Amino acid sequence: MSKRIVQSLSLCAVIMGIAHAETISFSEGDRSFEIEFVTIDHPGNEPDEPDYVGNTWGDVDYVYQIAKYELPNAASIIWQGHKPLSPDNQVRATKMDWHDAAKFVNWLNEKEGYDPAYRFDRHEGHVDWYPTQPEYDPENRFRNSRARYVIPTGDEWYKAAYYDPEGKRYFDYATGSDELPTGSNDPTTNQNEIIWGNFRDFVDVTKAGGLSPFGTMGQTGNANEWEEGFWHHRQHGFRSGGQGTVEGHNAHRSWIRPWTNANPRVVRLMPNPDSDGDGVLAGNDIDLLTDFISTKNFKVAFDLNEDMVVDERDRAFFVEEIVGTVFGDANLDGFVDFEDFLALSASFDQGNGWAGGNFDGDGRTDFDDFLILSENFGATREISSVHVVPEPTGLWFAILLTLFGFRPHVVRFA
Repeated sequence: MSKRIVQSLSLCAVIMGIAHAETISFSEGDRSFEIEFVTIDHPGNEPDEPDYVGNTWGDVDYVYQIAKYELPNAASIIWQGHKPLSPDNQVRATKMDWHDAAKFVNWLNEKEGYDPAYRFDRHEGHVDWYPTQPEYDPENRFRNSRARYVIPTGDEWYKAAYYDPEGKRYFDYATGSDELPTGSNDPTTNQNEIIWGNFRDFVDVTKAGGLSPFGTMGQTGNANEWEEGFWHHRQHGFRSGGQGTVEGHNAHRSWIRPWTNANPRVVRLMPNPDSDGDGVLAGNDIDLLTDFISTKNFKVAFDLNEDMVVDERDRAFFVEEIVGTVFGDANLDGFVDFEDFLALSASFDQGNGWAGGNFDGDGRTDFDDFLILSENFGATREISSVHVVPEPTGLWFAILLTLFGFRPHVVRFA
C-alpha cells in the first residue's frame, strides 16, 4: 500500500473519528447532565424530492453533530435552576417554548466558552443578527456564526432523521424504513416501534423507538421538536410526531407560535478540515479554506485552530498540525521533493491552487511559491519533527533554469 493511501486512510480515521458518537457533560453547581451527539457527515448531499408545497429538504454542505436523543427533562430542570424530580429526569423536556430553547442553547455555549447563538431584545423577543455585526452569517441570519450549539435548521434536522448516507436516499420515516412503524406507549416493547406517549405517560428519551440511519432516536415520535428558523408568518417550524401521535413521516411539517411548548434537539457545530467531504485531506481542502479566508467571514467549520478567527493561521494549522507536513508539500505526502517541484513548475504563472504549487494562497503560482518550496526542499515528516536536508547549490541552479526556461545565448557570426 502506498504511503499516500496509508496517509489518507489514517487522516480519514482522525476526521471521522471525531465521530460518530461523542458525549458532552454540562454542569450547574453540583448537578450535571450529558448530551450524546452523533456525527452527520457526507456533506454536499442532494436534497430530498420536493414536499407537498414544493420545498426541498436535507441538503447540508458541512459536517455537524446532533443530539442522539431528545432533550431530557433533567437538562431543562438544571438549566432553570430547579431541583430535579425523580423519576422524570430522563423523559422528554416538553415545557420549553422556542425562546426557552434558544436561551438553553445560549447557556450551553456560555458553559463551553462560546458566543451565544441567538439575540434577544430588551423585551425578551428574538431578533436577527444584522450584516453590520461580526457575528452575522450571510447564509443564516438567525444564528451567530461563532456559536457552537444551536437549534437545528430544517435541513439539519431532516438530514439527520431521514437521509441514508450509504444508499444516498431518503427514507419516509426516521427509523431507516419506508414502512409506518407501530405506535406504542410501552418503551419495553419492540425498539423498532415509535414510542409516542401521551400527556400523562412520558417515556425515557433513550427508549423512544428505532434509530435513524445516522443513529438518532425519537425523530419520528415522542415529542414535537423545534426548528430554528421561521416558516410561516413569524411562526417556527417543528417536526416529528407529537404527544399521542405518530406523524413522523418526512412529509409532515407544521408551524406553531414561538411560545408553544416543544422539545429542542441540540446541534453542535464543529471544525472540519475535510471541506469537500470526500474523506481525504488534499489540496482542494486548503483551496476551499483559502477562498473562505478571503471573504473575511467566520464559520466554525473553517476555524481549525479554534481561536474564533478564520485566517492564515488556520491554513498553517491544516498543513503543519493536522497533516503534519510543511509548506511546499504540494501533494501532501509528507515529503517536499522533486514531485512537488514538478507540480509547481507545471503550473508556474497560473492559478492552480495548492496542488499546483500556490503555497502562499495568493491565487497564482510564482517565484514567491518557489522560494517557499526551496526553503523546505528535502523536508520529511517524522514523528517528532520535520527534518530538512540541505540540497546542493548546483541542483537549485538547474531547477531555476528549468523553471524559468533559461536558454544559453549563442552569438553567430556570418
